[in-house]
Amino acid sequence: GKFLSRQSKVVFFYCKLWPQMFFNEFKDETVNSSNYEDKIHCLKAVSRKCRLQITLLHHKQHQQQQQNIERIIEQCLMQQLKCRKIKRCVEGHECRNIYMALLQFKWVLIGVCLHDVKTENAIASVIVDIITKSHEYWHAEVALQSTKFIVLANDCLTTTLLDV
Repeated sequence: GKFLSRQSKVVFFYCKLWPQMFFNEFKDETVNSSNYEDKIHCLKAVSRKCRLQITLLHHKQHQQQQQNIERIIEQCLMQQLKCRKIKRCVEGHECRNIYMALLQFKWVLIGVCLHDVKTENAIASVIVDIITKSHEYWHAEVALQSTKFIVLANDCLTTTLLDV
């Protein structure tokens, strides 16, 4: 059957397909900082922001938790969606990463922002914002939904969907 996504007016079909089958491999020369600078200005369609609250199942020290979650998300994006990491920016307790992907041979940017949340107890969580950008709105929305699905399906993380 088909249903309308609660996050947008995009129609999705209910079938058991993994999102990575729609993402293509990069050739080494296609992903570099100059190509990124050329493409970023023509990508006008931006998805809605998706917010997740993530806690590691095997909790270690609080300081390492954000780094470990960042590494797990990076592995998900790079291995399953075949993304390439373009930029990383750290400001205080916030870390922003930008990835490039090819969704059906169309350029897509995936932005992942991790916010470290301090709590009184030993188990702390990290708030993760995901936003995507592409030529067409539906490409951006499919990239967002695929990224969200890949992170939610990871066995190492306890993930709660906060906002879309």
